[in-house]
Amino acid sequence: MTNPDTDPIAARYGRATEHLGQGATESGHRRRNVIIIVVVAVIAAVATWLIIDSQRGAIRTALHSWHDPVDGVMPVTVEVDRSPSTALTCQLIAVDARFIVVGQLEFEVPAGEPARQRVAVEIPLRGDGIAPELISCQRQE
Repeated sequence: MTNPDTDPIAARYGRATEHLGQGATESGHRRRNVIIIVVVAVIAAVATWLIIDSQRGAIRTALHSWHDPVDGVMPVTVEVDRSPSTALTCQLIAVDARFIVVGQLEFEVPAGEPARQRVAVEIPLRGDGIAPELISCQRQE
């Protein structure tokens, strides 16, 4: 065994104990155990969040298509993917070439089958709308 008073490495890093193996220290094992515990805790937290999120039922919405305005309205099709038991309230706007809002519509998607559907709506316009934007779709309470 080395004497910590004469061995500068042992004095700086501590003496290796025989039951831990050559070159290993108690603090090294402690550090490794802490890292393992932290990694396991992070994995468990992510897995728990994924399980809770999948049970809550994700809502996915997207603009599917739109057409040029006709008679002051812009026809828009929105694709909705959600749990069949979930009713939604969605907001659409129409903008002109300068991105000024020239139309707005709030519409409801009732609960029921099918889970994935396309909803056709018409946004009333107060100007020259060229593109719609889907602002939000939220669960009805």
